[in-house]
Amino acid sequence: ALNWEVPITSTNRNGSVIGGTIDLLVETKNGFWIVDHKTDEPENLEEGYRQYLPQLMCYSQALKEGMGLELINVAIHWACLGVISYAGR
Repeated sequence: ALNWEVPITSTNRNGSVIGGTIDLLVETKNGFWIVDHKTDEPENLEEGYRQYLPQLMCYSQALKEGMGLELINVAIHWACLGVISYAGR
């Protein structure tokens, strides 16, 4: 199943509120993928992925701890390049 523009609000371990919108939440038989759409065109995709990883990990934590969902991975869709970056690739 594909879920677009999924709003999330959660509290992290430090008591801070995490809020945002997951661009695309993909449900598979093994768990969920978080996909974030970005329009910038980084020279180095790996560095670009690392730059946005903290945001994606906050979303991941909110889904795991707040909703008990099993997360498989997080990814960035570089819309202008037509490329997807994720851990392991």
